[in-house]
Amino acid sequence: MTDRPLPEHLILTVGADRFFMFEASTMGYNDNTHLWSLDHDLGWSESDMHYATLSEAPYQESGT
Repeated sequence: MTDRPLPEHLILTVGADRFFMFEASTMGYNDNTHLWSLDHDLGWSESDMHYATLSEAPYQESGT
């Protein structure tokens, strides 16, 4: 949960897994809860430690 909605160009990285903000569902009173539906098992186990970062997607120029 965040204190406000997050921009859609952000990427949440947890361990080796990446989650794009534009793929998240938002809910909550201020659309400040972000939820990803997964179609695969991440393979995490109890007592595993994964570091998380929230970063901006790299800028890509169009090839025109």
